[in-house]
Amino acid sequence: MAVTADNYILNTGAPSSWSASQLMSEYPEVWPETIRALIIHSAEWTDKMKEQFLEGELKSNYLDLLRTCGYGVPNLERAKWSYENAVNLIIEDEIQPFEKGSSNYRSKEMNLYKIPWPKDVLLSLAEIEVKMKLTLSYFIEPGPGEIGWKDRYRYPSALLRFDLKRPDEDEQTFLSRINRKEKEKNDNYNNTTTT
Repeated sequence: MAVTADNYILNTGAPSSWSASQLMSEYPEVWPETIRALIIHSAEWTDKMKEQFLEGELKSNYLDLLRTCGYGVPNLERAKWSYENAVNLIIEDEIQPFEKGSSNYRSKEMNLYKIPWPKDVLLSLAEIEVKMKLTLSYFIEPGPGEIGWKDRYRYPSALLRFDLKRPDEDEQTFLSRINRKEKEKNDNYNNTTTT
């Protein structure tokens, strides 16, 4: 069999398709975006990938690694099950991120989630270093108007993002900080034009 560009590309997608089918079989009730999130969330960069791109701690090194290797190599078993010392919280939800104002678009909604972690367990781990990994996987129509279009060669989607409440913040302070950041971003987006 001759290897051509067409069958090579098809073959490189086969492992991901197989993983997606296995997850869909295991969890038939979840959304396609959740299946994608499980695959992406299970991925890790190999040591070889990190050696090649992460010579320092520069943000540009991580961006090069991400552009070249994506999120790494998915692990189907990790995607299927929580493994030792790991917890997965899966939330499927809908959001209307924008609304049309009188002359432009602006942010509309935000979803706030509390992680259901028992406080006594969390306090008992106060000195232990933990790693939190968050994966957003969504389907959305392109951003309305010109929101986020800094240049015509970038696709900004809906610019969904997340933030975490700081240890010293109460909920109201956290919401005030988020709202202030959102207002600044809306002002910047509405002053952006395409080139």
